[in-house]
Amino acid sequence: MMLAQELAQIRSDLQVIKQFVLDFPEWIPLSDSLAKEFGYSTVDGLREYCKKNIHPSLFQKRGRIYHIHKSAIAILKKG
Repeated sequence: MMLAQELAQIRSDLQVIKQFVLDFPEWIPLSDSLAKEFGYSTVDGLREYCKKNIHPSLFQKRGRIYHIHKSAIAILKKG
């Protein structure tokens, strides 16, 4: 009986994780907090790195703000 309860808890936890991943936005705006997380002092340094190293289909300007696709986050290098 204990094993069944543990499996039910694991399934519940996996459902929560799955929902979190599905709710994550596809496009992430470049911000000061994202730049600092990757070691850049300003968003300008991160933007320049992205312009030079990330494919244009994964890095786009939308309005006044640049956005990076969530699949390209793994490509970002610590500045």
